[in-house]
Amino acid sequence: MCGIWAIRTLLSYSSLSPESVGSGFMQAYLLDHCLFRNIASAMLIPLALRAKLLSWYSFSPGPRVQFERVLGHQPGKRDGSAMKPKPSSLTSTTLLLWKTLDARGLDANDFFIQSGLDPALLQDPNARYPGHAIKRLWQRVKAALQTPCIGLEVASHFHPTTLHALGFAWMASATLEEAFERLIRYSRVITDREEYRFGETDDDFRFEIHPRNKEDSYPYEGHDAAFAVLVTMCRSIYGNDFNPLRIEFCRPEPPQPCVGEFHKLFRAPLTFSAPLYVMHFDKEMMRKPLPTANADVARANDEVVTDYLAQLDDSDIVMQVRKHLTEQLPSGKATQESIARALNISSRSLQRRLHEAGTHYSEILNDTRRELAIKHIRNSRLSMGEIAYLLGFAEVSNFSRAFKRWTSKPPGEYRTDASRRHGFLPGQKGEM
Repeated sequence: MCGIWAIRTLLSYSSLSPESVGSGFMQAYLLDHCLFRNIASAMLIPLALRAKLLSWYSFSPGPRVQFERVLGHQPGKRDGSAMKPKPSSLTSTTLLLWKTLDARGLDANDFFIQSGLDPALLQDPNARYPGHAIKRLWQRVKAALQTPCIGLEVASHFHPTTLHALGFAWMASATLEEAFERLIRYSRVITDREEYRFGETDDDFRFEIHPRNKEDSYPYEGHDAAFAVLVTMCRSIYGNDFNPLRIEFCRPEPPQPCVGEFHKLFRAPLTFSAPLYVMHFDKEMMRKPLPTANADVARANDEVVTDYLAQLDDSDIVMQVRKHLTEQLPSGKATQESIARALNISSRSLQRRLHEAGTHYSEILNDTRRELAIKHIRNSRLSMGEIAYLLGFAEVSNFSRAFKRWTSKPPGEYRTDASRRHGFLPGQKGEM
């Protein structure tokens, strides 16, 4: 029945466009998440509809354009050594720029094609574009438009689906602090071309963008877009009265009237020509309970993100081990041997591959348990016994000792502190 609904949804569009089909995928995700994942992976689209999709992107006479694509899966070698994947970004993040160009009445497809990017991939929620090709796209847009504020315009097109399931997990986070922690944890879903950092100082919280290769970084407009989208994301869950404390940009100060648009959007003191891209936040604002919080929704979408990352690059042995540990821990029988069996390799091969990755099984087990424990403690509906079970501890006392070793606090005290900082929303239990 749900399959018939999805096909009817896709066939119901009489005048197809990238935005309309994108919204069809969004509806499939929201109304039937399981089916959406099947459609996204198998692309169950009738042949006639595929032909119509492909007809949008006719090429004008001229040299053939070689599209560059990263569909999110770059296998390693059989001997366990991995081919280093090229930096890439989720295509849906680039869809924001497509919509911005289209809203200006420009041929967005042509900009993408001439940059070596296949516009058809914008309809695959799991697809990725190579980072260097996205850089070419921004450079082409910058040169053609001569509009220093173009990066700010993309924020108006943001939707939670822009960030895959991470967007919905963000929306369901208990506080902005938790939302940013989730963003950092799963940032590779968005891009592995840059490193995001988030932390608390004596005075505030700060979010930083660190290009992994400064010589090959995006133009300023690309980072303007990132900060514009980030502020939009914060306001979507906190409210329109959210404002950063201050923001630092690496770019030179843009000319008028563009700089006025910066102040209008960010509503915070701005510093230009700074050494880093940094956004500062008020502590109280970051820890205020959010009305959109939903622990179940957040947890469910965390699992979708984890699955996506595990499939993104099968040479990422650490991510695969963590995924199988999360599945096996509740049984109390998670061992290096059981994880190796799940990966269809020998225990010795698993040990060797983890050594090549600079880690070992017991370290991953400890880190996975610690991260899951902190996440579950913040979910006030789980008892200590339930958390101990989910983490594979035979006794609650063993879990309590481990948690105190990880955080320097007993789990009950940590939960009490978390409840004071984050608060419990209506319908959640605050008892121990």
